[in-house]
Amino acid sequence: MSCDIIKDLYGIYKDGCASNESKEIIKHHLKHCEDCRRFYRDVPSKNKMTNYHLNGDYALLAKRIKRRRTFITAAIASGFVILSAWAIAETLDKK
Repeated sequence: MSCDIIKDLYGIYKDGCASNESKEIIKHHLKHCEDCRRFYRDVPSKNKMTNYHLNGDYALLAKRIKRRRTFITAAIASGFVILSAWAIAETLDKK
């Protein structure tokens, strides 16, 4: 199999989504190709969410999502309070 195809399969192999047949083909190729072994060793996984999935760390992922959602809600509420205070101040200044 060509090195280009093996490199194209990098993402699904690293993320654990490749079929058993694809895994075997990739492993066989990596045994005999130093360039592809170096590629697979040196290129980091880009999908952070996959790391949570593979580690089964759903609680940590849920906590991070909840924290982000709370931060966004607080930012929107703060903006609304500031905008309301400004509108009230402008209304009182005109009287």
